[in-house]
Amino acid sequence: MKKEIQNATRSGSASLTILKIMDLQHDPQFQRVERTEIRYKGSLYDVIKEAQNGRTTIFYCIHDKWEEDLLATMNAVNKNKFLLSLWQHLIKIAIPPIDVAFANPISNKVRFPQITVKLHSVIESKLSPPPESA
Repeated sequence: MKKEIQNATRSGSASLTILKIMDLQHDPQFQRVERTEIRYKGSLYDVIKEAQNGRTTIFYCIHDKWEEDLLATMNAVNKNKFLLSLWQHLIKIAIPPIDVAFANPISNKVRFPQITVKLHSVIESKLSPPPESA
């Protein structure tokens, strides 16, 4: 990740953001997502360096707009019942709930079940030829 951040700052596609936050434990707008990722005032940041100066913590970071957009899209899919249903259906096709029993537990071969899926056409009417030019 550090290499990606360095490459992004060198190429100019991302800029360094410096956040100075007083008393992290009592700031309701601050949340540590992972060791190298924070959320502050609703925005995600990848932390490059973190320094302490008394009660103030200084974060040298990059705004992670790409991940914010990804999370927003995932939240939109979760709110759309049709897309959520489609997603769950695809997961059930890809990973069927079948117990795989090993005939011989020492064997290094695993037999997966064969999956057959019927596909139906979504075109409801016949297509007509394009209009002829005069």
